[in-house]
Formats: sequence, C-alpha cells, structure tokens
Amino acid sequence: MFVSGNNRLFVCIMCIVSVSVTVFPETLRTRADSYFSGIEWADSSDKKTQALSPAHTIPGGTETFPLLKPSEERSSGTLYPETDRLGRLDYSELPVGLRDFLKTIASALKSSTVPNHLCLPEYPFLPVVVSFQLSRLPAIREVAYSRPVSKEAGVFSVLYRFTLDTGSANSWCYAEVRIQQRETSWYIREFDFDGASYAEYSRQN
Repeated sequence: MFVSGNNRLFVCIMCIVSVSVTVFPETLRTRADSYFSGIEWADSSDKKTQALSPAHTIPGGTETFPLLKPSEERSSGTLYPETDRLGRLDYSELPVGLRDFLKTIASALKSSTVPNHLCLPEYPFLPVVVSFQLSRLPAIREVAYSRPVSKEAGVFSVLYRFTLDTGSANSWCYAEVRIQQRETSWYIREFDFDGASYAEYSRQN
C-alpha cells in the first residue's frame, strides 16, 4: 500500500504516542501503591484491640447500628458542661433578655467595673462599692457564671466565678449576684462576694 509523505508523518506520530503510552503507564495510584508496598509494616506493641460496640436497633429504621454512648453514666441533660460550684452550664429556656444581661455583666466584670446603668437606680452606691471591691483583685482573665435560680417573681440569683491572673492555676474568686426585672429590663440588685475567696486574693491596705 502506498503511503504519502504526510501520511507517513502521521503514522510515525501515532506510533510514538502508542509507544509512550505503553512505556509510561504509571499513575499516581500505582506509584503510591508501589511506594507503600515496599515498606515493612509492623503492629505497635502499644496497640489495643478495640471491642466492637453493641448494636442497637434505632426506632423507625430498618437497619441496626452500633450506638455511641458516654463513658460514664450521667443523668439527662449531658449535652451541657459542668464545673465545680457553678453546676451545669445550661442557659436554655431563660426569660427573655436574661441571658444577654448575664453576658453583659460578665463583660463588665472582665474590665473590673460595674457601670451605673446595670444596677437598680435606687441603689446608686452599688456600682461604686462593687467597682472598688473589684479594683482590689488581680486582673480578671475569664468570667463564668451558673444557671440563674429563681428566688422570687422577677428575681434571679447567679453565681459568678472570676479567674484571676495570679500566675498560678485555679485562682478563683466568687460572687453571688441577684438580678431583678423591671418591666422589660434587667438590673443588678445585690452583689455579694464570697468572703473566703475574696479575702484570699484581694489586696489589703
């Protein structure tokens, strides 16, 4: 069969491409497989055999799956963290505006002050006294608070914990704050430091 010059060139190019594909068929997968196959693998002496979790049938389903469960048995509501003295940090289903007010107080306390507008107007001395007491403490690094407990209609008690910057761990000072609602607003009515923790960290002059 006669092949023209252009056709000869085309045939030669196709042969080169065919040879290239045949000679270099390696892909990233085969290269990785070759690399890892050349490594001698051994089980770690510290490896522990994992026990299969017991399977349970989920209501409404047609399959059975192993369910995850906490390592310790706890009562209901385990989605919320817990801490000493403050208890479970559950702030769900609080009266409107109360949770935001708790955050506002915490933010003010980190600045070691209590602004006048956060306290009941008939207690003008309260922000002055509390701000002075706060100034006697080391710098406050973090503020946490418990779930409010209803004391009477429209009045809640909250335990605040201040993490103090003393250079040592667990330097905590506590204060019980009573919060009262007036119409749609919330105010601080009382602010009582825990005597033992305050005496430990306050600067005495």
